[in-house]
Amino acid sequence: EGEARGQQEPCIDVAPFGFSLHRRVCHPALDISAIICLENPRQDLARRRVVVAFRGSRSVTNALLDMDIRRIRVPSSRLQPSHHQDQRTILVALKGLTDTLLHPVESLERGAGKLLEVFQGVRVHAGFWQAYDCISEALLETLTDPTLLSPGQPLEFLLTGHSLGGNLSQLLAIELRLRLGPAAPISVYTFGQPRTGNRSWASLYQALIPASFRAVLRNDIVSTMPGPPFYVHGGQEVIMDLGGNVHCNPSFVEKVFRPPRNSVGDHSLDRYLFAVQTALQCRDRQPAWARDEEEPRRRGGGT
Repeated sequence: EGEARGQQEPCIDVAPFGFSLHRRVCHPALDISAIICLENPRQDLARRRVVVAFRGSRSVTNALLDMDIRRIRVPSSRLQPSHHQDQRTILVALKGLTDTLLHPVESLERGAGKLLEVFQGVRVHAGFWQAYDCISEALLETLTDPTLLSPGQPLEFLLTGHSLGGNLSQLLAIELRLRLGPAAPISVYTFGQPRTGNRSWASLYQALIPASFRAVLRNDIVSTMPGPPFYVHGGQEVIMDLGGNVHCNPSFVEKVFRPPRNSVGDHSLDRYLFAVQTALQCRDRQPAWARDEEEPRRRGGGT
């Protein structure tokens, strides 16, 4: 606890990006930190973006959370949808799952009354859940504040984080979607995150948060942990390298022939920032006709 409190969070200036810092949420004892930023109002904005950014692991306290790879059951009370449409989405997402030792599903009967039983199979990384749970109440209280969600100010939510921060982004995304319903757009962009939960959790996550993109540097070993079959990734995979190449949703064959992910150095935030900046520079150097063709696909696919 003393170590966590001894490290000061850096001052973050988001004004050059057209945002204002709305709130910083921290838990000193576990050394967990997130910021909530609100896009400055403009006449041309159909929706204002709310960005929630989680910091990744940086301390021994964080490392101990990362290493607690027990799978724990998410409390059913935290997975209750507030909208009927989400109930149907959840049931359809879990319809094909069968009861196995690795991925238990208590009941496959369909109907709103069976949601509690279906949720018994949703399990997540114990350390990541502990890190998220310690600040979840403050985050959700802020993001669902009626003054923030005023009718004349439609919002869209963008959640992001590196490493551990990516896992916290995914956990928040599900709870936020279940509280706000499908009317509030939520997208998630993570960088070098480990796996968050089991197959039941991944199916639930992908059904509720389809606009989720998981960027991985080609040799980042942390993105392979904890290993299957006990853990399964959620979100669309985006493979990046330091040369500016970006590959979305690689096929099975492409995954088989990719280089082994055995580099700790490729997990660093600095390398991810460099890869993103290089990719943006490569895109800016494209001829005008290529950018004109890419723009409709980018808007339609949400990438």
